[in-house]
Amino acid sequence: MVREFEATFADMPASQRSPATAMRLLYDHYFRATFEPWLELAVAARTDPALRDRFAQIESRFFEAALATLTSLFPDAAADPAFARRALRLTFAVLDGLAIGRMIDTPADELEAVIDTYNAITAPYFPQSPGGAT
Repeated sequence: MVREFEATFADMPASQRSPATAMRLLYDHYFRATFEPWLELAVAARTDPALRDRFAQIESRFFEAALATLTSLFPDAAADPAFARRALRLTFAVLDGLAIGRMIDTPADELEAVIDTYNAITAPYFPQSPGGAT
């Protein structure tokens, strides 16, 4: 998953780096293929202590790798590590909800509206991002 996550952003030109572009890439590419099975494992871990322990370890490693990718793409976020962690947790929480929406056949236009709203809400926190709130 870490390699897949990193590959999602590998070809993003610096001139197009914005939180909105990153969110779109995550939604369109990375979270389409692997996220729903990941979410299913998370739910299964709720009632299986051995799976929960192992899943928590893997999730922690994945989160730290994703955070490293985020801070390399957005150096301004790296200046405030606590903010970067919260921003990434917020992004993943929104993606969790979008994945659940896809699983239960929420209309695609409603899911797209959530992404647009997320981008509009978060844009002021990244005023120096090239590409703005695309």
